[in-house]
Amino acid sequence: MTPVEIQQESCSSLAVIFIDDVTAKLCDVRNQILEEVKELVPEQFHFLSKWGPPISRVQETKMALTEAFHTENVVKIREMLSAQGASKRKAEEVDRSESPAEESPTRDTETEDRLSSPSTSSGGNEKPPAKPSVQRTLTSFFGAKSSPTARYATAAARKGVHIYSEDDILRSTGTEKERREWWNEKAKELCEDPQNNMLRGEAIDQRLHEEWRLHKAAKMLEEEKETTKSIEEIIGKYPDLEAFLGSINTIKEQTLSKNVRRLELAIASLTRSRDKLKELSISQLLHKDQRGTGFQQVKKEMEERRESHKLHYRELSKAQEAMSKVLSVKKNQLKELFEKSKDDTKE
Repeated sequence: MTPVEIQQESCSSLAVIFIDDVTAKLCDVRNQILEEVKELVPEQFHFLSKWGPPISRVQETKMALTEAFHTENVVKIREMLSAQGASKRKAEEVDRSESPAEESPTRDTETEDRLSSPSTSSGGNEKPPAKPSVQRTLTSFFGAKSSPTARYATAAARKGVHIYSEDDILRSTGTEKERREWWNEKAKELCEDPQNNMLRGEAIDQRLHEEWRLHKAAKMLEEEKETTKSIEEIIGKYPDLEAFLGSINTIKEQTLSKNVRRLELAIASLTRSRDKLKELSISQLLHKDQRGTGFQQVKKEMEERRESHKLHYRELSKAQEAMSKVLSVKKNQLKELFEKSKDDTKE
């Protein structure tokens, strides 16, 4: 699988997805984005061509992903504004264009200094500008600061792993903020683990995305348990509300149990597949003769496992999507039940 980074027009990173075929049409890539990282991207957006203009939906059905890459494995999107938002944006641009430009005292001072300073073109004493250090370049590229507060910039930058800066985290909210904080902690853990010495940015990024999906799935199961327990506690305290719960219940108990079981199996399957791939990777390193029978057998098994691993990953994505819908209904039931219990108490 190939990691593809999704960026806003301003070059700020939004998400990363893993594509099986980079020659896939953009319309299929859009579907994968909405299936896997919907909460991380704008609700309505256009892909941007590498020349700048947006790509239409019709063009998406004819254009391959590779044709939309701005740099290596990077696609850019632009949020589609509503008519009201577009009008407001246009008005702001007109106001800015009509307002007189502010004079910059700093710029004037720099110009005067340059004019008043003696020419060094003939003297040859002028020192060339200092080159930025490699570490500063790497950490700034991967979103981490070179200050001591960027606790794991060095190891991650050395391996080419994306790290969110403190500003990136502060600007985010809710689930996305939680994901970025988790990502940095997990990246530190993976990059400092000696077992991952052979892994680099792409492989570790893929591991991080898988681990986050597993983490989110486990959290989803925990939320289902807590929600169900809260509903049972309210019914236990106010038995008369059981009839009300039945009237607002739009999902069958069998449907809930089926989705919970499906998600549990998907988590277990992907975890086993991940651990098996790790074992095979270590086994492959132990075979020093790459032409030997043992190495070739392990290599073949790894290729087969990678293909099945993709299927396990997709199944977990689908199981999460189905569970998300059911959990949303359960949370709404809890909310309505809680409000009804307060109303009945007042009466």
